[in-house]
Amino acid sequence: MQNFIADLFASVYGGKKEYHVTPSNEIDFIITVRNKAVLVGEVKWGKYDSGDLKKFMEKSDFIKAEKVFITKKKKEAVIDSVKILDADDILAMKSNETS
Repeated sequence: MQNFIADLFASVYGGKKEYHVTPSNEIDFIITVRNKAVLVGEVKWGKYDSGDLKKFMEKSDFIKAEKVFITKKKKEAVIDSVKILDADDILAMKSNETS
């Protein structure tokens, strides 16, 4: 699921899918355009809570880019500066991409 979503965002943004992995920190995907981060994403397909969002914000804080948190079913659309997307939003993006 993570790869599919990262590939979709790379296509929509006309960018490249990248990752950030260290022993203490992993970011699911980063979309770059001309070597500049434009989007940072976290995929949490199961249930999530505010702790998951806070953790994502903390571990991606050093990257100055739009932040998205993707889940199967969202409870809200935005928390702080993080846009929350769910399966319906991803389907709409995919439909728009192929139109």
